[in-house]
Amino acid sequence: EKSDGSNLGKIKVTGRVALYLFGGGYYRGSSKVFRGHTSSFAEKAECQVFSIDYRLCPEHQFPAPLCDALAAYFYLINPGPEAGFEPIDPKRIVFVGVSAGGGLAVSTAMFLRDVGLPLPSGLVLF
Repeated sequence: EKSDGSNLGKIKVTGRVALYLFGGGYYRGSSKVFRGHTSSFAEKAECQVFSIDYRLCPEHQFPAPLCDALAAYFYLINPGPEAGFEPIDPKRIVFVGVSAGGGLAVSTAMFLRDVGLPLPSGLVLF
């Protein structure tokens, strides 16, 4: 990926996939700040990691982060043709959340459950 997080073309998504939600109290942090952690997690868990920059407070109030996490999950399981990868089976996806990102991972999974949408295979919370 480029430094701005955009794709450089088609990517091959195989095996397990982690949707990583960083910590920071919902008011600070970014996927770039946690890049070392996501790289280490990907290597140790033998999976591919997708990390997003969800909207932060005080500029954005809840449920903005939840909407962003849901949008990222839906993008993974039902990407458009411009995505450069095939849809990922939810059974291959885990939500990974650190601190506030852990709360966001749980909130996202609970929302999916409550509305009857496909759930990821699990959650990893730090």
